[in-house]
Amino acid sequence: MPPYIKNTLLNFFSFFLIALSLYIFISLVSYDISDSGFFNKNSSDLIQNLGGPLGASIADFLFTLVGFGGYVILLIGCVWSIQTLFYEDPYSSITKALVRIVSSLFFIICFCSIGDLYLGNNFGGVLGSTVLKEISSIFGNIGSLIFLVIFLIPTTALSFNFSWIEKLEQFGKLLIVISNYSWNLLKTLVSKLKEMLMSLLTKSKDIV
Repeated sequence: MPPYIKNTLLNFFSFFLIALSLYIFISLVSYDISDSGFFNKNSSDLIQNLGGPLGASIADFLFTLVGFGGYVILLIGCVWSIQTLFYEDPYSSITKALVRIVSSLFFIICFCSIGDLYLGNNFGGVLGSTVLKEISSIFGNIGSLIFLVIFLIPTTALSFNFSWIEKLEQFGKLLIVISNYSWNLLKTLVSKLKEMLMSLLTKSKDIV
């Protein structure tokens, strides 16, 4: 496929994904449990969801399946679209895209399970509660938390396409800059304070 056509299709798909994510976000925010949705069927024709009947079905499907993990799915989709539009990845390949998709699935599972462990109230939907129940039956709550966090750390980097090492280096450089600025500011303040004290001492001597 010619590069021009490939880039055009990628750009179109990215904008489409951003628009779809915005629509789903509106549907999730305006989710009403009384609406007839994908799993929750009722005889009422009144739809409160701002996304209409389709938005009600999508919101019901996502909240039932992954709970608040639905917002994480949107975040991953938006970040991926923005990176495709504005950043050129020299290591881009089909293999990397597949690894990123699989990592995103594991990231969502870990997020839903940890949220269900700490917050409950169906935070992670059916997926979070089911995975947490199975893992807890083997490792217990503390062991499950350790297991999930260990998986969450690398899958976060792979899902959002960044390196923890690079972020730590950037954070270290930021700390150095802040430390240097603070030290220079402190030296300036001490110097000004010394000048003020010397000035006061000189004036007091003149008065005496």
